[in-house]
Amino acid sequence: MSRRSGDGIATRLVVAALAAVVALGLGQRFEAPVADLALAAVAPPASDRVVVVAIDEATVAELPVRSPIDRNFLAELVAGLAAKGPAAIGIDLLFTRSTTAAADAALVEAIEASPVPVVVAFADGRDGLSPAQAEHVARFAGRKGSVALSRDLADGTVRTLPAADSVPPFAVALADAAGVEGVLPEGRIVYAAGDFPIYSARLVSRLPAAWLADKIVLVGATLEGLDRHRTPRTTLAGADAGEVPGVVVHANIVSQLLAGVTRHPPSPATLAVAAVVAALLGAALRPLGPLAALGCGAAAILAYAGLCALVVSQTTATPPIATPAMAFVFAGAGTVLHRWRSDRHERARLQGMFGQYVSPRVVERLVAAGVDPALGGERREVSHVFTDLEGFTTLSEGLDPEVVAEILNAYFDGLTGRIIAADGTVDKLVGDAMVAFFGAPDAQEDHAARAVAVAREIARFAEVERWRWKARGIHLGRTRIGVHSGPAIVGNFGGRRFFDYTAIGDTVNVAARLESANRGLGTTILVSEAARRGAEGAFRPVGRVKVKGRGAPIVCHEPISAPDPDYDDAFALMAAGRPEALAAFERLAARRPGDGLVAIHLERLVAGACDDLIT
Repeated sequence: MSRRSGDGIATRLVVAALAAVVALGLGQRFEAPVADLALAAVAPPASDRVVVVAIDEATVAELPVRSPIDRNFLAELVAGLAAKGPAAIGIDLLFTRSTTAAADAALVEAIEASPVPVVVAFADGRDGLSPAQAEHVARFAGRKGSVALSRDLADGTVRTLPAADSVPPFAVALADAAGVEGVLPEGRIVYAAGDFPIYSARLVSRLPAAWLADKIVLVGATLEGLDRHRTPRTTLAGADAGEVPGVVVHANIVSQLLAGVTRHPPSPATLAVAAVVAALLGAALRPLGPLAALGCGAAAILAYAGLCALVVSQTTATPPIATPAMAFVFAGAGTVLHRWRSDRHERARLQGMFGQYVSPRVVERLVAAGVDPALGGERREVSHVFTDLEGFTTLSEGLDPEVVAEILNAYFDGLTGRIIAADGTVDKLVGDAMVAFFGAPDAQEDHAARAVAVAREIARFAEVERWRWKARGIHLGRTRIGVHSGPAIVGNFGGRRFFDYTAIGDTVNVAARLESANRGLGTTILVSEAARRGAEGAFRPVGRVKVKGRGAPIVCHEPISAPDPDYDDAFALMAAGRPEALAAFERLAARRPGDGLVAIHLERLVAGACDDLIT
């Protein structure tokens, strides 16, 4: 196993472990709400045997006092309900204090005398009641059922079935009173699909007996601010959905008991195993690219969602849903992101490394293409820059090799840095000469402008280098530069084992000839007319220069810092063959004794030349 593959496996394991831990932490918040959605899809319908009688606002409006509920009214309500033949009556009201002795006695007598079993809500000190309150509650509870409900600590939603104790849960006691066999299962409350019939308590006397016959009737308050709870339905609906009366929660538990539905939530151990396995699977996405990982990850999540739906619909288990999904996503995203960063770092390292041998522009293009380079080329309009360090071969013969290397390294670092900064391509370094071009591998409409601008910068840099080395007693020559624009064949040329990205054609040859012509013309930069047309800045005409290997002369220009009208006027006279040109150049030479190009033209005119053709 390679070191890199070993590091990759270790990274995946670390990321998977972190993803599993984070998912388990967040799963405590999201697992239950996601399970709410799954259970809502398979919830049984509301039992037609369950009816709610609500002590609502309309009811208490007709009573002498709002709280506690009038016991005489409740006694009459119990008697009226019993007369309609329900299977059992459950009163979800805690009688924690007495009213009048007569009213309390009337309610106790109505409960005891009812031909229909009556279950009364029960609570004691464990539910927060004082001893006196617990005593009052026990007085009314013949058949009693605990109405305590457990809230989810994460969001306050009532999801868990009440646990059996010495006092049975309210729903169990009520179902038992109605003759329903069965034991309330452990696990989650499965809220019924749909709603139960809810009748106002003040209208019970008017209800047809058939509506209540053989029904399990739950009596409870539906008043705002009293015994209200969040349920999965209201939690999913949002903050505006409000809360559900406790009597409706108990009605759902009774309905679940009647339907015999059991839903076991996943245990902590199951959640942990699911998170670890999902995280490992997510980490396995690392070898894939971002898009492939995204597609495979989405497919895996959809497949798992389908599996969870199958488990929920065919079994009593509620599988882990949110926790493994989060572990998978976190691990997959973490490992793919780590790989992307590693690949980016590696690509940058390779580009930087190979950029020391070939032009970084070529390396960037090869990396971006993602394919192996192939032999061949294409025709392009390019601008070539050819430079040469005058007299360096002779100079280097008298210097130590270490000094020669130091000079050339610093010199080429300055040249190539300027080429690359202008998005040019460094073709090759030969001795103390450099060949570069613009317009490839990426097309550049302004390739001539870039080439001439870089030539100006190189000339300034080279002069600074000359003075720097002069201070150390080493006299560098001038850097001569030729710039020419034209068509060339650009591409990979060589053999199967070794090839070079370069440009071939007449353009590079002309640039080389112009560089060499600087030596006889007293100039530093010579720019052909073709390059001059696409460049910016001030120039002065040099003339039509005949170079070796080319029949037709080349119209050349020299880049200058500012327009030179005196020179332009003198050159125009010379190019037109006017005799006044000699006097004009004599005046220029007198004012500019160090201007090499003026000296060359004056020498030509004195020798009998009468035009701008320079051989």
